[in-house]
This record gives sequence, C-alpha cells and structure tokens, in this order.
Amino acid sequence: MKKGMSSLVGIILLIGVAVTIAILLLNFFDVFSQNQMDNIDNETFRDDYCGRVAIELENMCSFVEIGGATPDPELKIELKNAGSIDIEDINFSLYEEDSGYDSGVLNFGGIVRYGISRQQFNDLPNGNDFDRMTLIPYLLTEDGTIITCDTIVLELNPYPSDC
Repeated sequence: MKKGMSSLVGIILLIGVAVTIAILLLNFFDVFSQNQMDNIDNETFRDDYCGRVAIELENMCSFVEIGGATPDPELKIELKNAGSIDIEDINFSLYEEDSGYDSGVLNFGGIVRYGISRQQFNDLPNGNDFDRMTLIPYLLTEDGTIITCDTIVLELNPYPSDC
C-alpha cells in the first residue's frame, strides 16, 4: 500500500511541476510576442512618418569674414523641405577625422512643409577640412511624440564652394 501511494504522490508532483513550467513558458511567450508586436508597430509608425521626409540642399557655401583678430570660417546652408510633413528640427554635425574634431550637434531649426530654411554657422574652427557633414531630421507627431529619422542622414559635401 505504501509503495502504491508514493508512486501516486510522485506522479502528482511531476504533473504539478510540468503544469507550472507550462504556465511560466506561456506567460513568457505571451509577453515576448507582445513586445515584438509593439516594436514592429513603433517601427512602422516611425517609417510612415520618416517616409514623408525629403530634404534637398539648395545652396551651401563657406566664407571667411575679414576684420577679426582670428578670422574663423563661416558656413551658409540653404535647405528645402520637399517632403509632405513639417520638420520640427534638424541636427547638423561636422566631423574632421584627422584631428578628431566633432562639432557636436548644431541646431539647424525646423522647416515647414515645402519651405526653405537658411542658416549661417559662425565661428567654425579655423583650418579644419571637414571629412563629413551630416543632417538628421526630427519630426513631431500629432500626439506630441518626437521621432528621430536616423535612417535619413543627409551627408553634405565637406568642401563647399566660396560664397
């Protein structure tokens, strides 16, 4: 009698452990699949907005203003928003690999849909031949969310013409 009872207790414990593991796995996969669906929805949402962005370089030139003690180069950039959505802000960065110079983020400002924005950046480091200039647009959704369109990086010619 004791021998049969211990087998029954063992089977019940085994079934209990199996059911507990099954519940834990189902819960994990439910949460995991929901997170994956949220990521897909967020990427689709971002791609929908960023797909409507089109930035065109209208004009870019550089000059050195004479008259200061140490004249620093200045850069004029004119961008057109040819996309069907307002651009809230544009991060503009300059890089020079030999010296390791990185301007950090210079605020270009926003551009309304089909509008043109002109910016002048003063006091750039003298003597730097920039290897790369990048523009990354930011958008504002109807619900106030800011979207970074880091898949749309406009790389500019690092050697602009003289103004």
